[in-house]
Amino acid sequence: MFVVVAMLPAIITYYMDRTPRMFTFKTIFACNLSGTLPFIGHMLREGPGVLQEHIIGNPGTWVVVYGSSFAGYLLIRSAPMAAQFIIGNFHTAQIARLERAQKKIESEWGGEVKRLGREEKH
Repeated sequence: MFVVVAMLPAIITYYMDRTPRMFTFKTIFACNLSGTLPFIGHMLREGPGVLQEHIIGNPGTWVVVYGSSFAGYLLIRSAPMAAQFIIGNFHTAQIARLERAQKKIESEWGGEVKRLGREEKH
């Protein structure tokens, strides 16, 4: 019963994620499972008894379990923005490098190189 209640965020996401590869579900499932497994391990190691009641009744357990699911949700929301920022900076640096190379070529070969490039475009 603990596993079903602990994995509710992943179960709900499974039914809500309609994308073909279900990346949202997979991310939340992995994060949710990583927050749940330590408690399952304690329960399996100790067997039925007081420890299980202590784990299930402890609010900290549920903060960790559901907090790990929330971390997965934050990961889904923040990863595209972080990737866009990193790729944007990479492209900006690449443009600056190509402009420096262009200026170097113009200084070595002269201004007609730049004019020839414009004439070919039109």
